[in-house]
Amino acid sequence: MTEPVHGHHARPQPPRDRPRLADFRSHNHPVKDAAYWDAAAEQKRDAINNWILTSGAFDGVVDFASVLADPYDPDIMNPIYDSGDHLHPSDAGYVAMGDAINLEMLLHR
Repeated sequence: MTEPVHGHHARPQPPRDRPRLADFRSHNHPVKDAAYWDAAAEQKRDAINNWILTSGAFDGVVDFASVLADPYDPDIMNPIYDSGDHLHPSDAGYVAMGDAINLEMLLHR
């Protein structure tokens, strides 16, 4: 990724007198067909997702993009998980996202 996320690539360090909390992230889910979507936005989403996955900046990653993606077009949200605005998941989408979280990941850091 050529542009830093939030202005930097490094993980902020907590004050020395407090333990560091675990930092988990998810991929940005597909939003093609949302009102603000365009090819440039998709390129940024892909770059950010790649950085989240490969940077090593996080203690764990949950791949919500794969969970919510349409199996025939991974750039759009699966219609069964789409609330209708092509941006926010439906109740079924949120259930699928919750089911995708590996709780063991949260216990072992």
